[in-house]
Amino acid sequence: QYPSISVYEILNGSITDLVDIFPREELKKVEIYQKRLIGYDFSTIVINDYPIDIACEVFTRINTGGKELTLFEIMVAKTYDQERNFDLVEKYEKLIDSEDREKDLKLANYDTVPEITVLQCVSACLCQQIRRQDILKLQKQEFIDVWEQVKSALFDAVDYLRTRLRVVVSGLLPYNTLLVPLTYFFFKNKSHKLTLHQDKLLTQYFFWVSFSNRFSSSVEAKMTVDLKRIDEILKGSKPSYLNEELHLTVDILKSHKFATGDAFCKGILCILSYFEPRSFATNGSVILDNSWLKASTSKNYHHFFPKSYLKRSGIDEHEANSILNITIVDDHTNKNEIRAKPPSIYMKNFAESNNKVDVTMQTHLIDDLITFGIWDDNYTRFIYQRGQRILKEINQRLNPDV
Repeated sequence: QYPSISVYEILNGSITDLVDIFPREELKKVEIYQKRLIGYDFSTIVINDYPIDIACEVFTRINTGGKELTLFEIMVAKTYDQERNFDLVEKYEKLIDSEDREKDLKLANYDTVPEITVLQCVSACLCQQIRRQDILKLQKQEFIDVWEQVKSALFDAVDYLRTRLRVVVSGLLPYNTLLVPLTYFFFKNKSHKLTLHQDKLLTQYFFWVSFSNRFSSSVEAKMTVDLKRIDEILKGSKPSYLNEELHLTVDILKSHKFATGDAFCKGILCILSYFEPRSFATNGSVILDNSWLKASTSKNYHHFFPKSYLKRSGIDEHEANSILNITIVDDHTNKNEIRAKPPSIYMKNFAESNNKVDVTMQTHLIDDLITFGIWDDNYTRFIYQRGQRILKEINQRLNPDV
C-alpha cells in the first residue's frame, strides 16, 4: 500500500518522518509495531570455527520452541550456490519430475524415491558412508561437483531394476535404501559394461537384502558393510554372506502374512513382477501403478482364493492371507469379475474368453490348473504347489551358479 517506503525506513524512521507518509489513524499502529520490533530481544549464539554437524546439533538443542530442520533442509542450505546455479530443492524436484524437459524418475515410475535416499546415494558415492553426521560433513563444492554423476548412476540403477530384475515401479521395492548400493555400484563402475557375473551377484544381493529383512534396523551400520560387498562385486568377486545365509522353506513362505509394507512380501512380489503377469481375462499385460500398490486392498493385488470364500470354507484369516495366495492382476478383473467366487468358477469363465489361459497362469507362477488344485478348489494343494514354484525362483536368485 505504501511502496515508496521500506521496512527498514519504518523501523528506523522517527514519528516526524512517518507523519508525512501514513494517515493519522494508522500512525498509532505504526508506532506500536515499531516499538515492539525494536524492543524485541532476539536470542543469538555465535559459534566460530565449528563443523556443520556440530552447529546443527547446537541448533537442534536450542530450537526447543520451533520445528527441527530435516537433514535435507540443512543440506539445501549448505549446498546452495547462486553463482553455480545450484539449489538442491530444484535439483531434487527436477530429478523426480522435470516436466518432460529431461530424463526423470517419474517417467520411469520411480517418482516415490524420497529425499533422504538421494542424499544417501551422494554420500555413499563420496565417502562410503550414509550416516547423518557423514552427510553433514560433505563439502559443498564436492557435493555440487558430483551431483550429475550420482544422478546418472541413480538412473542406471533404476534402469537395471526395471530391465534386468523387472521391478518396473518403485512401489515394489522392498526398501528405497536398496537404491543406495546399486547407485554406488554404477557410480564406481563408470562406463564399464555390466558383466553376466556381476548381474547374478547384484541380483543375489538384492534378494538377500529383501528376504533377510536386512534394512529393517541399523541401516547405516549395515550399509557400511554392504558397500564393501558391492566393492567385491565390482571386482568380479562373490561377496561373503557367512553366518547370514538364508534357508527358506515352503512352510516359511506359507506362514508369511501378506503386507505391502513388508520387505519379505515385496521380495516375492518382485519375483512375480519379473514374469510380467498377464490378465486372466485377455492375456494382455497387467499395468502396475505406484498409486495402486500402497495397501493390501489395492487394485493390483488379488487373493487367488478370495478371503471371503475361504472364510466360508472354514479357513481362518491368517492362513487365507498368505503371501503365496497373492497374484498381481488388473483392476477390472479383481473388482468386477472375481470378487468372492471360488477359483473353479471364475477360472472357468476366464478359460472361455481367454484361449491362452494356461500360458497366462504361468506368468503368475501357477503352472498347471489341475496339479495346483484349481478345478476342485483345493486351497491346501494350491498353497503347497505355488510355494514350491516360488521357492524355486527364490533359490535360483539367492544361490546363483557363479
